[in-house]
Amino acid sequence: MSDEPDFFAEMESRQRCLEQQLAASPVVNLIGVVNASGAGGGQAFGEEQWALRFAFAAWRAEGAHVRTDELRVQRQVTREALRQYIDQIKPYAVLHIRAHLAEKTESGNPESLLVGIVGNEESDVELNEWVIRLQKPVTFDDHVFGVFTLDRRVMNDTRPTQHGEESL
Repeated sequence: MSDEPDFFAEMESRQRCLEQQLAASPVVNLIGVVNASGAGGGQAFGEEQWALRFAFAAWRAEGAHVRTDELRVQRQVTREALRQYIDQIKPYAVLHIRAHLAEKTESGNPESLLVGIVGNEESDVELNEWVIRLQKPVTFDDHVFGVFTLDRRVMNDTRPTQHGEESL
């Protein structure tokens, strides 16, 4: 046996702590723009449930200002429910959900535990502007390699540059 820490046991322990923190957090209404990756999920070895995961690139709690720090959303579901959620949660959709929200977590980011999806939200003007902004190409022109284009499915960077344009 090795004296090295068990990476998977540490990750599982952190996930259990996060789940406990989220379950103890208040349930709030959240509205957000689903990031370019949309929803996905996975199943840990030996687990019966599947983990649904998606993130909001821009979001707000009901009545609050829009935030652009990524909000990760998760929930334990059956395989069939995972398929249904993935079909329902589309990239760049403005979605209204109810979720347990933990503002400060061990990761340093806000996290949430999905309680339920209320539906698509089309009336939030500011978040709809983010939908347009997030779909604009972000490019970098290198004199040797040519033009690089940001693939937001890989990197969801919503931070503005000093000129108000998006950074790469």
